[in-house]
Amino acid sequence: MSLYSDAKSPHSMPFQSKNIWQLGFLLLGISALLRTAERFIYMGLHWNRVSNWSTSNWLYCGVLSLVSIVFAFLFLRYLTKTYSRTLVWASFTLTVLGSIGYLVVIVSSFIEGVPRIVPLLGDWFSILGMSGSPLSCILGPLMETSRTAYRFYAVYVVSADYVIKSVFLGMSIMKYSENGVHAAKPGLAYRAHA
Repeated sequence: MSLYSDAKSPHSMPFQSKNIWQLGFLLLGISALLRTAERFIYMGLHWNRVSNWSTSNWLYCGVLSLVSIVFAFLFLRYLTKTYSRTLVWASFTLTVLGSIGYLVVIVSSFIEGVPRIVPLLGDWFSILGMSGSPLSCILGPLMETSRTAYRFYAVYVVSADYVIKSVFLGMSIMKYSENGVHAAKPGLAYRAHA
């Protein structure tokens, strides 16, 4: 079953064109790779500061980079070519779980007296959804200009990336469901849009 199977109709709506979906998955994959590259460049440029990181900071950075690279590979290798229901559902589920973790981090930063373990666990949990960050890969390098810029980036830009990715994956899942209904009768997908 392919998400892109009904894209041959000349009267297809914008979100029924396979190019839109392929481009979306491509952007998620490339942005994940760019964000990972930016992280490594930052580490190289600020080695004096980074070299003093604790073991948990190095582990966090390593796991975050590994997750981003693996999901970028999946987006670029598989989802830009053909639709995989399992991969999209897994990515959607992990994005939602990561969003919840990130929400815990943000909310706990505004509440005094929250045990330190709560935002720490939320931060680790948020890694699950940090694959594909179109806005962060553009604005991320600017986050170090000031504390205010970093706070804006952390609260709004990263949150927007979670929302963008969740909405895109949710829409692709709904599109797959439509294709599943059309696939029950051969040729129906084409005739429905003709």
